[in-house]
Amino acid sequence: MWTLAAQTRENHHFTIGAGADIFPSFGQVGGTSRTAGPEAFFEYRYDVARHFDIGANISYKYSGGSVTHVGEGENHEKSLHFNQLNIKFVADWIIFRGRLIAPYIGIGAGGGVMYKNGASYARTDSRYWVAGPRAGIRIWRFQVSANP
Repeated sequence: MWTLAAQTRENHHFTIGAGADIFPSFGQVGGTSRTAGPEAFFEYRYDVARHFDIGANISYKYSGGSVTHVGEGENHEKSLHFNQLNIKFVADWIIFRGRLIAPYIGIGAGGGVMYKNGASYARTDSRYWVAGPRAGIRIWRFQVSANP
């Protein structure tokens, strides 16, 4: 019986992934309006136990936007560009590991920095913390997830 379990066990204990998506931006961020933009990410996960992974996710996001200046005798809009760099540490519980379709739930926490650039606008940066749930499905070697 031990031999059979060893033959069906995966040969590796880690997962490396990369991907891209489009992230939406809702409402106002720091007094500016933002548009949706592309995101690229890299993720590394290590199998701690049969149904439990831990790892890290590094992502880069880009979006456009604008800020409107209203004042005495002045009312104009300036375009901005936002660049975000994030790192999150993640932990996932895989419900049916080893099957073709394996749903999972987890949590991620980390931080990042957002750079604002624009014409006639000084470059600024802001740092922030981020934490939130993760959920998705692993289908064979692909993963579809929702990470708010």
